[in-house]
Amino acid sequence: MHNNDIIGVIATSCVFGVGAIWIVCHYAFLCWKQWHASILIRGMMERGYTPQEIIQLFQALGHRTPSLPKDLLDVPPAKPIKHPAYAANN
Repeated sequence: MHNNDIIGVIATSCVFGVGAIWIVCHYAFLCWKQWHASILIRGMMERGYTPQEIIQLFQALGHRTPSLPKDLLDVPPAKPIKHPAYAANN
Protein backbone atom coordinates (compact mmCIF):
# COMPACT_ATOMS: atom_id res chain seq x y z
CA MET A 1 0.00 0.00 0.00
CA HIS A 2 1.08 3.51 -0.65
CA ASN A 3 0.84 6.35 1.83
CA ASN A 4 -2.08 7.89 -0.06
CA ASP A 5 -4.09 4.68 0.35
CA ILE A 6 -3.54 4.63 4.10
CA ILE A 7 -4.66 8.24 4.46
CA GLY A 8 -7.88 7.47 2.55
CA VAL A 9 -8.63 4.43 4.70
CA ILE A 10 -8.02 6.39 7.91
CA ALA A 11 -10.13 9.34 6.75
CA THR A 12 -13.02 7.10 5.68
CA SER A 13 -12.96 5.11 8.92
CA CYS A 14 -12.89 8.33 10.98
CA VAL A 15 -15.89 9.80 9.15
CA PHE A 16 -18.00 6.67 9.55
CA GLY A 17 -16.66 6.03 13.07
CA VAL A 18 -17.71 9.47 14.30
CA GLY A 19 -21.18 8.97 12.82
CA ALA A 20 -21.56 5.55 14.44
CA ILE A 21 -20.35 6.85 17.81
CA TRP A 22 -22.78 9.78 17.59
CA ILE A 23 -25.71 7.44 16.92
CA VAL A 24 -24.79 5.17 19.84
CA CYS A 25 -24.32 8.12 22.21
CA HIS A 26 -27.58 9.73 21.12
CA TYR A 27 -29.68 6.65 21.84
CA ALA A 28 -27.78 5.93 25.06
CA PHE A 29 -28.66 9.46 26.23
CA LEU A 30 -32.34 8.95 25.37
CA CYS A 31 -32.37 5.69 27.36
CA TRP A 32 -30.65 7.38 30.31
CA LYS A 33 -33.16 10.25 30.22
CA GLN A 34 -36.13 7.85 30.17
CA TRP A 35 -34.60 5.82 33.00
CA HIS A 36 -34.36 8.92 35.19
CA ALA A 37 -37.92 9.97 34.31
CA SER A 38 -39.24 6.56 35.32
CA ILE A 39 -37.36 6.78 38.63
CA LEU A 40 -38.91 10.20 39.23
CA ILE A 41 -42.40 8.97 38.41
CA ARG A 42 -42.00 5.91 40.64
CA GLY A 43 -40.84 8.09 43.54
CA MET A 44 -43.71 10.51 43.07
CA MET A 45 -46.20 7.64 43.06
CA GLU A 46 -44.69 6.30 46.29
CA ARG A 47 -45.14 9.72 47.87
CA GLY A 48 -48.82 9.83 46.86
CA TYR A 49 -48.84 12.27 43.96
CA THR A 50 -51.84 11.99 41.68
CA PRO A 51 -51.39 11.25 37.98
CA GLN A 52 -52.64 14.76 37.24
CA GLU A 53 -49.88 16.28 39.38
CA ILE A 54 -47.24 14.11 37.72
CA ILE A 55 -48.43 15.12 34.25
CA GLN A 56 -48.48 18.79 35.23
CA LEU A 57 -44.92 18.53 36.57
CA PHE A 58 -43.60 17.00 33.37
CA GLN A 59 -45.41 19.61 31.29
CA ALA A 60 -43.94 22.38 33.45
CA LEU A 61 -40.45 20.89 33.01
CA GLY A 62 -40.92 21.01 29.26
CA HIS A 63 -41.02 17.27 28.63
CA ARG A 64 -43.06 16.16 25.68
CA THR A 65 -46.18 14.38 26.85
CA PRO A 66 -48.59 12.66 24.53
CA SER A 67 -52.01 14.19 24.14
CA LEU A 68 -54.11 12.65 26.88
CA PRO A 69 -57.88 12.42 27.09
CA LYS A 70 -59.57 14.81 29.51
CA ASP A 71 -60.92 11.85 31.51
CA LEU A 72 -57.41 10.87 32.52
CA LEU A 73 -56.63 14.30 33.92
CA ASP A 74 -59.66 14.20 36.26
CA VAL A 75 -58.41 11.29 38.36
CA PRO A 76 -59.40 11.43 42.04
CA PRO A 77 -56.62 12.04 44.56
CA ALA A 78 -54.58 9.10 45.75
CA LYS A 79 -55.09 7.53 49.15
CA PRO A 80 -52.98 9.06 51.92
CA ILE A 81 -49.69 7.33 52.55
CA LYS A 82 -49.15 5.83 55.97
CA HIS A 83 -45.36 5.90 55.72
CA PRO A 84 -43.36 8.51 53.82
CA ALA A 85 -40.93 7.31 51.16
CA TYR A 86 -37.96 8.56 53.18
CA ALA A 87 -38.38 8.08 56.90
CA ALA A 88 -36.12 9.91 59.33
CA ASN A 89 -34.01 7.67 61.51
CA ASN A 90 -35.01 8.19 65.13
